This record gives sequence, C-alpha cells and structure tokens, in this order.
Amino acid sequence: RPRDRKRFASILFPIFHGDPNEALYEEAFQDVLRVAGVSVKPQSRHKLSFRGGILYFTADSQGNLYAVVASDDFPMASVYEFLDEMLEVYESIDVASALDQAEESLW
Repeated sequence: RPRDRKRFASILFPIFHGDPNEALYEEAFQDVLRVAGVSVKPQSRHKLSFRGGILYFTADSQGNLYAVVASDDFPMASVYEFLDEMLEVYESIDVASALDQAEESLW
C-alpha cells in the first residue's frame, strides 16, 4: 500500500530463495512505492528496469500496488497477464482492513 508502505504479501518462489538479487528487488519495489506509488492508476501498466531485472507494476481500484520482478528475457505479455490475474484474485479481498488490523510487528 503506497501511502504507508505496508505490504500485504511478498512471495519469492522457493526455487529462488537465496537469490543474490533479492535486496535489489526490494530496493526497486521501495523506490516505486516512494516515487510513483500513489500516482499509479488502476490497471495501468508500468515497468522499471534495474540491475536485477525488470519490475512490472500496476494498481487496483483501491490504490494498492501489485508488482512482479522478471528477467529481461521473460515475455512482457506474460507478466502483465499474471498481474491482471492477481488483480482479479485480490479485488474481492479487503486489503485495507487486513493491513489496518494486522499486528504491527509484521511491518
């Protein structure tokens, strides 16, 4: 959530645990939250190239940011299709309530 930088979910697939670029992914995501997070329009498509790959991102109708990191050679259309599917799944979840009522130690 851009306004307070709370995160509802962060998943690094098991085969990528220990990825040496994990800190770069986090840095790119935090940069997007800080600089562009609140201005990302619902279902708009954006990407940010960085040393660890490309961060693709969009937002839902409540202003929550969704992002995926992919390698430079991964098909862009597949990434945006995945982001669209994430929007469909999470649209029915009250993310704001979940974040507001979660234990502060999670952040």
